[in-house]
Amino acid sequence: MSIWPRIVRVRESSAGDVEALATLKAGVEDATYSRYGTAEEHRISQQDFCSADYIRGLGQRGTVLVAEESDGSIVGMVARRSKDQHLEVSALYCAAPHRGIGTQLVLAAIAAADDYRDVEIEVFEKNTTARKFFERLGFSYSGDWRESESYSGQKLLRLHATAGLVRQYAKADAEK
Repeated sequence: MSIWPRIVRVRESSAGDVEALATLKAGVEDATYSRYGTAEEHRISQQDFCSADYIRGLGQRGTVLVAEESDGSIVGMVARRSKDQHLEVSALYCAAPHRGIGTQLVLAAIAAADDYRDVEIEVFEKNTTARKFFERLGFSYSGDWRESESYSGQKLLRLHATAGLVRQYAKADAEK
């Protein structure tokens, strides 16, 4: 049985998407990341990292792709950029009720950057859902980590994969 949603289109973001993307990111952060810090840390992070300026900055540092339904509503986003000869997925946010969109967005980010063999992403150590998602796509923990700048005392783990392996795992997952 396929996990792919019925009608979702992935495209590059535009200036008109900024507010919807900031709202999407804030909603995902409320549902997921608020448990990693104090209420005050989370509130400050929301102001800094869910603002329209932050979303615009992602686009200036790389490419932001969005997933939208047939009615035009945005249900996911991924940001990617080149970093040290590899592709970095620097942000992935999906609306909770939609399954398979994260996989579609990661594959679209990789497909649009065929020049890179290696792919990297950072996830919070405590975010086991995200870690399992990326491991299902062939990512593995390299042993590298850094402390989060927005949530004090929280570790961000660096996960690595080859682009080919991610495509292979996603195909196998879709065929289940």
